[in-house]
Amino acid sequence: MVDVVANHMGMENEYYADAVPFNNRNNYHNYCDISDNDFQTHNMHNIQYCRLSYLADLNTEDSYVQSTLYDWIRSIVNTYGFDGIRIDTVPHVPVDFWKQFTKSSGVYSLGEVFDPDMNYHKSFMQGVDATLNYPFYYTVRDTFSGS
Repeated sequence: MVDVVANHMGMENEYYADAVPFNNRNNYHNYCDISDNDFQTHNMHNIQYCRLSYLADLNTEDSYVQSTLYDWIRSIVNTYGFDGIRIDTVPHVPVDFWKQFTKSSGVYSLGEVFDPDMNYHKSFMQGVDATLNYPFYYTVRDTFSGS
């Protein structure tokens, strides 16, 4: 299994020239930051279109970004023979993108949805085969931490 990210790039600025193949401003959403309140209220617009920890947010609605990422995941799975993908930051990208991304990979997909709400997790199950069980993690953590 390989860990992949299709939500953001590593830079925190708006200088995209070195971010090949996504070195065009149009490959990114407009600059805005996700707040703690956005996470707490599940403000999906900001979660999906703003920056996580200031990282440049890919415009996964753009056809060039989509096709490049679909080709990339297909290529790395085929080249290295991975039998699954673990996808980082699933809520930060619309579910329709994940449907095609996971189909392009051709292998089992496990998505990271870092949230204690099982209903929130279920909303992403149309795009991935499964999610990491953070609701259980939070229950165990809270039980043994005394809260």
